[in-house]
Amino acid sequence: MLLKDKAIKKFRLRGSGKINTAAAPMMGGIVIPGTKDAAGAQEANLSHKTAKQPIETNLSADVYPALNEGEGDEKETAYNFEIPDAAVEVVQKRCLDLSYPILEEYDFRFDRANPNLKIDLRPNTQIRPYQEKSLSKMFGNGRAKSGIIVLPCGTGKTLVGIAAACTIKKSVVVLCTSSVSAVQWRKEFLNRLNINPVSITTFTAESKTIFKGRAGIIVTTYSMVTTSRERSRESKEIMSFLAGREWGLMLLDGVHVVPANIFRQVISSIKSHSRLGLTATLLRETIRSRTSTS
Repeated sequence: MLLKDKAIKKFRLRGSGKINTAAAPMMGGIVIPGTKDAAGAQEANLSHKTAKQPIETNLSADVYPALNEGEGDEKETAYNFEIPDAAVEVVQKRCLDLSYPILEEYDFRFDRANPNLKIDLRPNTQIRPYQEKSLSKMFGNGRAKSGIIVLPCGTGKTLVGIAAACTIKKSVVVLCTSSVSAVQWRKEFLNRLNINPVSITTFTAESKTIFKGRAGIIVTTYSMVTTSRERSRESKEIMSFLAGREWGLMLLDGVHVVPANIFRQVISSIKSHSRLGLTATLLRETIRSRTSTS
């Protein structure tokens, strides 16, 4: 139905009018960093010892069943054609109107255009089973799916984002709700990763730095990207840097407190192949406020 839809069909680029058919990609051997499969012999022995110790979490009993939903629903056949960047949002809206929401995926393992980022989790960092389950949903068919991971407060959402970055191994831009949070994210990256400190920088009111090298990580805030005030020369240069390149992964922290217009402005101004939102709830603060006052 979608392939024959006139509103979508007209956006197919010239030379790509032919629709390619192939088997849908499967897992393909992706190993998520921080899991037992990714650990070496020494780390495997360590994980075996610590696995006997009970791990207390704030997870409710219904979290694991929720994570298991939708397994085994991948399509067996994939049809593909190319559309221009400017038409992506139009096609997304059209598919949504037809009750066929688009699933965004990034085939990062075969991305030769963007340089790889040399990062790995430190040997003593191991993600927990529910974190691994969340990430398996993101990388379940061998590609990076864009979406939102919802985990209760205090269950390590930051580590989930870091593990996702280690899996994709491309340049990463992180959006935070405050400068304090941005500094904390950078510290967590440095604590969890084997990475050169010059490869991860912050873009806040207090610090405006571009990372060294062809690939890296930059942590900023929603307000720094979307402000309508006159920018300093440094801010203009960094915004041009953010908007002028392709990012492998965009991590969006605290998406439930970000107004829809701000969220849309961020993802439209910074081009990223995959986007991962991290939150403890899908209920926006604006909706909560209206509910509490009604």
